[in-house]
Amino acid sequence: MTIRLAVGRLEGIGEISGDAKSKTLKVEYEPSVLTVEAVQEALNQIGYESVPVT
Repeated sequence: MTIRLAVGRLEGIGEISGDAKSKTLKVEYEPSVLTVEAVQEALNQIGYESVPVT
C-alpha cells in the first residue's frame, strides 16, 4: 500500500504532498475529525516512522 492510499483513506484528510528527496510528507487534516496519532498509526502500519511538525 502506498502512503497516499494509507493516509488518504482516513476520514478528515485534506491535501497530501510529499518530497522523496527530503523524505518529508505534508498532510492537511481536519483536527475535529482526525488526530495526528491516527495519521501516524496509518503510516506505522505500512512501515514508515513519522514525527509531527507543526
